[in-house]
Amino acid sequence: MASPSSGVPGGAIAAFLSQIPPLSVTYGAILIGSMFGFILYGLILHQSYRYFRIYTTDPLYIRLMVILVLLLETTHVAVTAHICCSHLVSAYFNPLSLLVGGWSLDILPFLSGITIIVSQIFSIRRVSLIGPMQSFLAWVVSLLLLGELGFGLAASIKAFIFVDVRVLKTATYLSAAGLGMVCVADTVLTVALVLAIRKSRVGHDRRKTGEWIFDLVQLYLINTGALTDVIDWIAFICAVARPTYLLLAALTIVASRLYGTTLLSVLNSRQLRGMELFAGSSMAISIARAKREASKDLWNTPKLPDATPPKIDIEVTTEMEGKN
Repeated sequence: MASPSSGVPGGAIAAFLSQIPPLSVTYGAILIGSMFGFILYGLILHQSYRYFRIYTTDPLYIRLMVILVLLLETTHVAVTAHICCSHLVSAYFNPLSLLVGGWSLDILPFLSGITIIVSQIFSIRRVSLIGPMQSFLAWVVSLLLLGELGFGLAASIKAFIFVDVRVLKTATYLSAAGLGMVCVADTVLTVALVLAIRKSRVGHDRRKTGEWIFDLVQLYLINTGALTDVIDWIAFICAVARPTYLLLAALTIVASRLYGTTLLSVLNSRQLRGMELFAGSSMAISIARAKREASKDLWNTPKLPDATPPKIDIEVTTEMEGKN
């Protein structure tokens, strides 16, 4: 039996289609991941608008970094939308197109790698300012992220050279290797930030500062990158267990959007009550000190208590009354 539109025998079409997994774990997974990505992109737009509206005095390099992250996230959204539209809408009556990845799917590993690195620059700087050991770890994390970018570039090149999705397994392994490096790097950053926060908040009383449970969730789960790290580890496990599926690409879409969300969440939640200065009740932070640290670009670095307690000068004036 032949296909009336292409003249290709039906048996050949069936043989080709049998080489790819079901749609539910390939382009269906990408569609679901893209939907969550669109939601998170809306949150990024809102956070970006709030940042540029409120924090107008930030250093130029931070503002440029936010702009670059916003452009990368926008490009990432456009690429994922093109994947869904080209394979699930435009080629709806051409099932053989499922065997061809297309430029948008091929470029996704490299684009995700760039987005991750730019978004993590800020977290790397936060950790490097904590202390000498953390500064060394920041250099290690930087090397791991550069390695991830190299594996992502290799995966994209492999996909462009061999357009058939039968090379999907090899490209997935390359992407998984890079993602494994990202997982290790994110875990190091997250653990360093959590330990620094816990150490600086010893004796901190949430009831006195009026912190809600949502504040703690934002501080420990989002602002430290813990949520993104969990998603990355899940994606890595799925890639190793099912390399012929597109679960890695689907979860990477969500993870890439979470990196931008984390960055903007940290920038927009700066407060002087201990949330972002990481100051516990044992640290008497004055407005003057906060301004000095802000001028040095240290406002978002975990800090240890001062070596000497603050001194309070009290002057007592005694008046004597007597009869003349």
